[in-house]
Formats: sequence, structure tokens, C-alpha cells
Amino acid sequence: MGELEKVPYALRAYYSKPTVSGFAYCDRCFPLTVRGQRAIVLSRQVYEGFFREGWRRFGTGFPIMLYVLGFESGRLAYQRHLEMAGGDAGAAVKVAEAFFQLLGYGRLEFLRIDDARREAVYRVHGSFECELFRGAGEIRAGFVRGLIGGWLAARWGVEEAENVIVREEKCIAKGDPYCEARVWVEKRK
Repeated sequence: MGELEKVPYALRAYYSKPTVSGFAYCDRCFPLTVRGQRAIVLSRQVYEGFFREGWRRFGTGFPIMLYVLGFESGRLAYQRHLEMAGGDAGAAVKVAEAFFQLLGYGRLEFLRIDDARREAVYRVHGSFECELFRGAGEIRAGFVRGLIGGWLAARWGVEEAENVIVREEKCIAKGDPYCEARVWVEKRK
């Protein structure tokens, strides 16, 4: 540990004893934060239980609920990403792609964003949500679709989730190598 303290950019070094053989954690790193905001980490067992049980109990209504929750989360994320990008909407795209990967959702790639027409196409490699259902033979994205739909809605100034259509055309749950969706605004009455 004394050697770590000699590294020019290291402010302090601490040692945490293993809790049990083969498992240690930093008992000084609470709460976990990302860019000054509290963050949580969900292990695969936790989010797999959440998604599988949701689909089992609520069926096709479950991804609708996930979409709505993801949508609002995406709207809030856009504001933060735009702020981090200094108000530059183009740079906010790069921030969103980086955070999507950093937080473990997958690798997000915006293939096209047309702000004037309020249309976009995105691709997600390794979606944490859809990979749980490989071989299901059908699209299983709810939360991720909502998250990206809400992010784009905030970018385009759209308030209602019902007015943003996110149509997933490819999904790893149905056997595609990645998930891909088209997004557009359609005013619903």
C-alpha cells in the first residue's frame, strides 16, 4: 500500500480486508456515485429475477410498464447529458452512448438522428434486457426502448410517451445479432 501512496495522482490509498475468502469490497466507497450522483449496481441475478418474473406474472403488459418507466428516466438523462455536453446536442449523443455502456445497459449506437423530422434509428449491442431472453423468438425490449425513446423525446421537446413511437425491428431475443429500432414522433389524439 505504501507504493500506491507514492503514485503522483493518488490522493490516498486504503486497504479493505476480505469479507470471506475470495471476496473483498471497498467498505469506504459508500454511497457509490457517478458524476456526483448516487448510483446502484444490479447484479445479473437481481435484474434477471426482476425481468423474468415480470414477464411471467404480467405477460405482454410488462414491457408497456417498463417502457413508460424507462421513458421518464430517459427524459431526465437527456437533461443531464446535455448539461455535461455544454449545451451541444451533438456532443450529448456521445455522452449518452458512453453512459449507456458505462452503466452496463449495452453498447448504444445512434445510426441516425434527424432533429428536423424528429426521427432516429439506433442500435444496441448486448442489451442487458434482451439478452436474458435469447431464443424467445420475439422482441423483449421494454425498458431500453423507453429509455432511448424518452431521451429522444426530451431532445425533440415531446412531453407524452404516447407520441413517441419506438419500433424495434431487430432484437437479440428473437435471434438477431443486435437490437435495432426506428423512432419517430406521431401525435396521438
